[in-house]
Amino acid sequence: TLWGWGSNSSSQLGLGDATTRSTPVQVGTATDWRLVTCGGSFSLAIKSNGTLWGWGSNSSNQLGDGTTSTRTTPVQIGTATDWSIVQAGSSHAIALRSDGSLWTWGSGTNGQTGSGNTSTRTTPTQVGTNTNWSRVAASTASSAALTTDGTLWVTGANQSGQVGNG
Repeated sequence: TLWGWGSNSSSQLGLGDATTRSTPVQVGTATDWRLVTCGGSFSLAIKSNGTLWGWGSNSSNQLGDGTTSTRTTPVQIGTATDWSIVQAGSSHAIALRSDGSLWTWGSGTNGQTGSGNTSTRTTPTQVGTNTNWSRVAASTASSAALTTDGTLWVTGANQSGQVGNG
């Protein structure tokens, strides 16, 4: 089961409203959630069947559903059933599929989507063609990914040295 609590001003708890909760409240009745991550004002999750879900603020396309509509309850993102890992940043997301491919969506203002520019991605979009990605992480305006051979890749804002390139 999935539970949420805390600030809910953008419906990021997925409870169908924008009321803050001071104690844990169950989100829906589904019992097949496998992974959840919370961004600035949105949440993403993967179910045990490999589907990707999102809810909360979507002003920067951070839910990846092709809209900028706030979602007050979990909605499925696309039809893929092979999502393995997802991490939410402030207004973007980075994820892996079971084939080892790397995907991003949402705000690219600081280059955090790894697209080589600062454009916004409205739906999950593959980064390159490599299929040797093993781990991902997202921060406020940066993203990091690790390959199976241990190589670390980082993109995005670097005003505080987040990219780690000196």
